[in-house]
Amino acid sequence: MNKTFCIWVRAAMLPAIFFLHSCAPPGTVDPESALTLVIAAEPSTKASDVTLQNWERQVNRLQILLFSDGRLARYESLLPGSFPCSRSYASLREGTYHAYAVANGPDLDGILYENAFASTSVSLSDCSLDPSKGFVMVAADTVTLGGGASRTLSLSLRRLVARFRLVSIENQVPDAYSDGGRIQILGVYLANAPGTWNIAGSGSASGWVNLGGRAAGKQGSSQSEYYISSPSQVNPEACRDLVFRQLAISMAQGVRRELDGCLLYCFPNSVAIDQTGPVADAGRGAWTRLVLLAQVNDRLWWYPLNLFPDGQGPDPNLSYDVRLMLRATGSSDPNEPVGPGTLAAVMSCTGWQSGVSYTELL
Repeated sequence: MNKTFCIWVRAAMLPAIFFLHSCAPPGTVDPESALTLVIAAEPSTKASDVTLQNWERQVNRLQILLFSDGRLARYESLLPGSFPCSRSYASLREGTYHAYAVANGPDLDGILYENAFASTSVSLSDCSLDPSKGFVMVAADTVTLGGGASRTLSLSLRRLVARFRLVSIENQVPDAYSDGGRIQILGVYLANAPGTWNIAGSGSASGWVNLGGRAAGKQGSSQSEYYISSPSQVNPEACRDLVFRQLAISMAQGVRRELDGCLLYCFPNSVAIDQTGPVADAGRGAWTRLVLLAQVNDRLWWYPLNLFPDGQGPDPNLSYDVRLMLRATGSSDPNEPVGPGTLAAVMSCTGWQSGVSYTELL
């Protein structure tokens, strides 16, 4: 008997997977199959510190979508209290199914095609330190059904944002640069943070939050106390707490301060060509930087750190620990990175989900 072979290609947020199976001859009816989806009790976590914040793991609304041949086959919305869960779907025709679970995300009811789902926009302001709102998380996997057999598929949620934890600051600024070597650490924030992404976890960074860090320290700005600029694409008030922390730390020369719970979040940044100084514009973007703002002898200094020297980062669902050592007065521009003679940094990365920790000197 001649058989026709069909190749199915998965094009979602996970690596491409190819399935080869035999299609039934014309005129026959394939037996229907059943699929059970199991979603874990909470996002699988191996954070860089032992404390996982409630807003980082809270699942409120959970939406489940099954697509076959690019078309929606099943949709279900589960309210709080129904998670963790195991959901069964009977009477599914033979074929390859792409399964998605979306936690705390935008309303996906009414989406009929997988490409429309994948391109659904998610804003950084859709994530929140309020556990009742939480972080947007997505799980995805692929399964092939056929022959009337039942299959079980386990899904593990992954956060779309990356996390940065400022672990410590050390003051090694020489006495000659300051009054007795004492400095005031005013705050830390992310500059050039992508504000929008798509729910499939692909595409380019856009919708910038605090592009260039231009409002940082400018007393005339209504946002000066938050060190956040105001691009038209994103309301900075909506995601201020994700990208800014006020510190107000006075440090003598030679002192190292260990910090607790200094957490910042942003989407991945895929910009290849950096823009430094005041020329950064929303059309081209810039590399994401961790910026420390300090005051020495009544003058403001910025310490902008390129988190990823090639600009390709951060990655979603990873937690980055950062340790800083200040060696001199910083930059007069919040978007002009300083060299290792001014700021030394060590960053280590651990999967929020799973992975091996590594350390990189910056």
